[in-house]
Amino acid sequence: MNVYSPERSSQLQQGMTFAERYVLLNQVGQGGMATIFQALDLHTNQKVAVKHLNLPGHLSDEEIQTRIDRFEAEAQILGLLNHPHIMALQEYLVQDSNHVMVLELLEGQELQTFVKSQKPSTRMMLKLMDQLADALEYVHSHGIIHCDLKPENIIVLKDQNLKLIDFGIARLEGVETPSSRDALVGTLSYMAPEQIQNSRVSNYQIDIYALGVVMYEIFTGSQPFVSDNPGGAMLMILNQEAPSPHLIQPALGEDLSQLILSCLKKKSQHRFLSCRQLRQFLKVVMERGFPEAQPNGPAQRAYLPQIQHFENFSLLEELVHLISHQSNGQLILWNSYQEATVWFSGGYLMHVDVKNKPYEPFQGICSLTAWESGNWMFFQRTPPQAETLAIPQSNLLIAELRKYHHEFMEYWEFYQANDIPEVVMRPSAAQISRMSEADQYLLEVIDGKLSIGQIHSILPMDRLTVMKSFKSLEDRQFLFVDRYR
Repeated sequence: MNVYSPERSSQLQQGMTFAERYVLLNQVGQGGMATIFQALDLHTNQKVAVKHLNLPGHLSDEEIQTRIDRFEAEAQILGLLNHPHIMALQEYLVQDSNHVMVLELLEGQELQTFVKSQKPSTRMMLKLMDQLADALEYVHSHGIIHCDLKPENIIVLKDQNLKLIDFGIARLEGVETPSSRDALVGTLSYMAPEQIQNSRVSNYQIDIYALGVVMYEIFTGSQPFVSDNPGGAMLMILNQEAPSPHLIQPALGEDLSQLILSCLKKKSQHRFLSCRQLRQFLKVVMERGFPEAQPNGPAQRAYLPQIQHFENFSLLEELVHLISHQSNGQLILWNSYQEATVWFSGGYLMHVDVKNKPYEPFQGICSLTAWESGNWMFFQRTPPQAETLAIPQSNLLIAELRKYHHEFMEYWEFYQANDIPEVVMRPSAAQISRMSEADQYLLEVIDGKLSIGQIHSILPMDRLTVMKSFKSLEDRQFLFVDRYR
């Protein structure tokens, strides 16, 4: 780690050559944390951006070190990324206590400026939002959360493609960074409710929420929550629902409004599971709601069903309804950590897929009733040709589902009532020797690290069976709680 020393530092200025390679041509940006220069790379004869960390002399040693740590963390994160819609890091240098990132030079406009000056069509803005979601999907695939998504950090280039910039407060999932130790870092208008309630919250849904605010703003011309003071803004973000975008701009249509509002749900498990899933819906709206033939026209119907939400294990009744009414179509379900698909044909189960894994239909549909909360939408469409795998009599299937659900809830209430700690305690060697092979295997798999939901995704058994196994193991000094409750 390089600690700042006033005696060894020098202020970078226009006309200087840094590291005997980068000629600073002119200053193009100035912020509290850094100054940005356009520079000429003498080795390649290409123009680049040089981002220089500001370390004014009035800062304490601790404040200086915090700034350096943040700057280095940003460089580390950018060094992991290589994507056409993310600003590229070329080099990180420290010389005479000057900390510098050499970055790809971007010539364009901030997103909000671009929208106001160019007045792009709705279809063009949807294309840009798809690029932004693509960039975020890539970022999340590397375990990184941006944490500061806003129009100022989105640049639209001259060729009308987009670049995501400024990873200064980004976080690596599961890793404490300088920004994650701060009280509340980011831009309030784009913060998810859970960030306001707990500044250390780090999940991909906070970026999805911020993406929803960005979309709301560029499509309607205003932010969803506006207040004269930060306290009022916080209360609105925590407690109020955003007005529907199509009520502000009717040409947007209900489908695009629903997509934006789904990003802005108060509970993270009611937002989209991932940017990949968001892009799937976005493309439906773009291709059907705003076709190429009418890029400037009002929205056409994009055929997206209403996204529904469920709480407290209440999905059972919807499944019963679909079976008993001999439904035809595709049921899509998701929450903040998993997704599933069920195909129905005349009330029969054709296919059940959970976390991209096919399940035996009855076992799979039982697994869905063990979801505490989440979202669902049902597409009425002709199922693909496939062998029907369901129990033939729908009333028998419904009875079995209700029986399973009742038994599951009894076990769930037991775990809730006994406040079982989030630790699986290892039994003694003698106790292990008396276990069945199945229980020994379960012990080997969990090893004190996995939740019921996680084990359920690994073992070839439904969630109730896993909970029953834990109940039997508890008698041998096993204790457990579900992390997702």
